[in-house]
Amino acid sequence: MKTARYGKIDKDIIAHDGGGIWERWKYGRLLLVDDTATTPNGNLQHGVLAKLITAAERHGIKLSEREIRYRVQCARAYPTRSQIGNAVADFKTWHDLIQSSFPEYSAPEDERPYDPRSDAELTRDHNRTGKNLFTDEGRRVETLFDSFEPATTTLAELARWTQGQEEITARFVAIGIERRRYLEELIKAVDGDMTATWAVAEAALSQGNDEDLGDEDE
Repeated sequence: MKTARYGKIDKDIIAHDGGGIWERWKYGRLLLVDDTATTPNGNLQHGVLAKLITAAERHGIKLSEREIRYRVQCARAYPTRSQIGNAVADFKTWHDLIQSSFPEYSAPEDERPYDPRSDAELTRDHNRTGKNLFTDEGRRVETLFDSFEPATTTLAELARWTQGQEEITARFVAIGIERRRYLEELIKAVDGDMTATWAVAEAALSQGNDEDLGDEDE
């Protein structure tokens, strides 16, 4: 697990003149999607908390397990930028926000949850989640919401998280449809020759498109 990104955020928290709410939220969001910090089921891997605490100590920062868990809780409560923005506007300090038990804020329907991962990382983690969902039938229900605590998580939190996951899934579906369309065009361009390379098929496809444009001009 690489801790440099987390250490940098801790330094930003110390340097921040305000309540540091935004930075702590960002830390939590990064943890929630960091596949090197979590198991395929979404739990923090063994030893991760200790590594994060040690990383903070290298910067002269004292960090507790409870503080890390609060950051994750905040990230779960506010998956979007607008939600955490409202929290920052209403609460002056991180302590005040914790004491308020992270009150609910609505977000625009079209706003995506904040996710610091690249598209490649999203694809990798999505594929891993899908495999584990169906290969461990004995823990299917737990796997669906395995990163949440049943005793403290509200249905509103589960609903917000589920909506975010559905939006991510929709992105992958759209990419998958476009990928299939492009592949079918490549295959058609070489008359179904599956031994042709991608480069050869792309050249044939481009040539075919140029010819089609020439026909239109005539």
